[in-house]
Formats: sequence, structure tokens, C-alpha cells
Amino acid sequence: MKSVVIVGGGFAGLSCARELARSNHLHITLIDKNNYQQFQPLLYQVATAALAPSNVAFNLRNLFRRYSNVDIKMAEVVSVDLNTRTAVTVGGQKYQGDFLVLAAGSEANFFGTPGADKCTYPLYSLRDAEVLRSRIIAVLESADRDPSLIDKGALNFVIVGAGPTGVEMAGAFGDAAQVLEKEKRFKDLAADQAQIVLVDHSQSVLNAFSEKSRLYAKEALRSRGVQLR
Repeated sequence: MKSVVIVGGGFAGLSCARELARSNHLHITLIDKNNYQQFQPLLYQVATAALAPSNVAFNLRNLFRRYSNVDIKMAEVVSVDLNTRTAVTVGGQKYQGDFLVLAAGSEANFFGTPGADKCTYPLYSLRDAEVLRSRIIAVLESADRDPSLIDKGALNFVIVGAGPTGVEMAGAFGDAAQVLEKEKRFKDLAADQAQIVLVDHSQSVLNAFSEKSRLYAKEALRSRGVQLR
């Protein structure tokens, strides 16, 4: 039996493990620093409290419970040896296979912008979404207690990047502001004073999509009060 070590339990690593698990001649070890697969396209809904974290996180062990040839290891890989096809974790454990698959995903790129890594909230993981959600709720609660904070920018939300995630996030902010104002969940919060700004270096939103999609997204955002910069 051949062994396969897969680093990363995201879309790529999970799909790879599922395909290979069909073979009775392979043993798969799937390593991820979390014991769940996070559905990244919906992270913005967790960040805006539209969904609970459990709605976008799926336990890896449950996903592979029917496969006796798949072993899940919750660990963070810090180095690999391509010659011996070995992955080494932060705890010093080594996992060697006949094949080594690297599908560890990505991390936020701040493009060398000074202060961006310390003063912003990236949205690349479930933890990012939970931190951002807590921050948004805290700001709303503070502004409800002390409306003078609105003049200091408490309801100003700036999203950098007009790709799919940025556009979805800006639209969700716009929807949330309208709902808060209509339903008056916060009695003393002037939600109509919220300013949502979407910033991108290109001349359009969803720059990688078709012109029809770009125009539709642009109008949909503006109808929700989103300012495009």
C-alpha cells in the first residue's frame, strides 16, 4: 500500500483526499492546523453575523468517517523535505509518504502597505471572521451608548479590495445598515449615518469578471449606499 501525505484541509486538500480515498491501495494522512474545513465563500456572512461559525465549518473527521484508509492529524506544518517527501509539524512530528501534496492555502497580502498588517482586519479564515464580527458588534454597541462616537467615525466602514469577498462584504454592510435603520434594533443608533466605502486600485469592481457582472455589481452596491473609490 502506498502512502500519501496531504498538507492542508481546504478545498484543494479535501478534494484530493476524497478522490484518493476511493483507492484501496492508498493510505492518506491529511494534516491541517484546524480539525475542520472552512467554507471561505461564506466567511463574510459570519463576519456580518448573518451566519453562525458552525454553518461554514465542517469537521474533517466526520467527512472521512467512512474511509478507513484516511487518517486526520490536527497539526501545523512548518517545514517539508521534498527529497524524502516528509512534512514536519510545529511539535516536531514527522509524516513521510510515497507522495507529498502541498495544499496549505494562502495568507493575506498587504502589498507592503505600512501599518496594514497591524491596523486592519483580514478575512481569510474563520478566526478572522469571528474577530471582525466581534469588532463590528462592539462598535455598534458603543455607538448606541454614545452617539457622539458616530462623528468620530464609529459607523465608517472601509473595505479594501473590490474582488468577490470585498464586494460581498460591502453589500452585506449596506444591507445590514438598512435593516438596522428599518427595524430599530438599536434604539439610539442612527444607522442611516453609516458610511461604507469600497476601495480598489482598478476602475471597476469585480475586475476579473465580465462587463455585465461588473456593471450589475456596481449598481447593486450603490443602491445599498456603498461608496466606490
